[in-house]
Amino acid sequence: VAFGLSGTNASNYSLTQPTLVGNITQRSLSINFTGTNKVYDGTANGAFTVASDTRIAGDVLGTISATSSQFTQSGIGSGVTLNISGITGDGADAGNYIFPASATTTANITARPITIGGTLQVPSTRVYDQTSTATITNTGALTIVNAVSAELSNLSLSGLVAQYANKNVGASKTVSLTSASLAGSARFNYSLSLTGAPTATASITARPLTVTISATSKPYDGNNTASVTYSDDRMSGDALTVSGTATFDTKAIGNSKTVTATGISLGGTEAANYSANTTATTTANITARALTIAFSGGGKIYDGTTSATVTFTDNRASGDNITITGTA
Repeated sequence: VAFGLSGTNASNYSLTQPTLVGNITQRSLSINFTGTNKVYDGTANGAFTVASDTRIAGDVLGTISATSSQFTQSGIGSGVTLNISGITGDGADAGNYIFPASATTTANITARPITIGGTLQVPSTRVYDQTSTATITNTGALTIVNAVSAELSNLSLSGLVAQYANKNVGASKTVSLTSASLAGSARFNYSLSLTGAPTATASITARPLTVTISATSKPYDGNNTASVTYSDDRMSGDALTVSGTATFDTKAIGNSKTVTATGISLGGTEAANYSANTTATTTANITARALTIAFSGGGKIYDGTTSATVTFTDNRASGDNITITGTA
């Protein structure tokens, strides 16, 4: 403290400067913290940033840190309390302030994203069955990626579904995981994604189709063509047409004659998903043809007899050689 004198008589005085000793005490500092959201990592460790404080403008407090910043839980949650303690600063003016001993704020702990690794193992081939489903032969070959290693014993894959791109017959078709979920006590802290999951290749082969025929008996008509109805063991709902060429063993009449369908082929939407037998046999009868005979002529000049000359006609099958005789 420095004193001075003024006034008319100031020169008549000698002033001895007094001294005074005082203390400058630290200023209490208030700090507002903002918690940093984090992805679940199996621990309660948290981080924060300084939103504002009550320092004197221009003072340098440096980095404000804490010896401990712990969430009140390690599992996922929104607005989880973060306890901060051991708060200090390392700037040039930090020693002029009393930092708060502790503080709280909140932040979110979000689910940890995990994916599926390993290998997808399926049979190399299967028969068409109207579905795109593929059987996973070894679920243990699939692994969980990016989980907290200490929790793998409490975390597993379930509900695994693998599918072909479509249901149709084809070679080296891609098989992908289309559904999966998590099981185990640690599952609630994780979010499972199928992105990047392993795929496999396998084939869907044609389904064997057994085609049978039933034949309609017919009267003799001079040829061995047969009329048949095709039946098969297709899967319900599949659209198929079946065709072929059916013939009797001979054109002659007979009972239980062999009828054979050859060149059996498939058409329709699902034809490529089946492999049919190309021949089938059954039996049917060819019965004698009812022959209707008619005649014309008969006119003549009186010759004292009743004999007449006539011409016979009939409905024989075209090309058949029949001689008709009679007395008119």
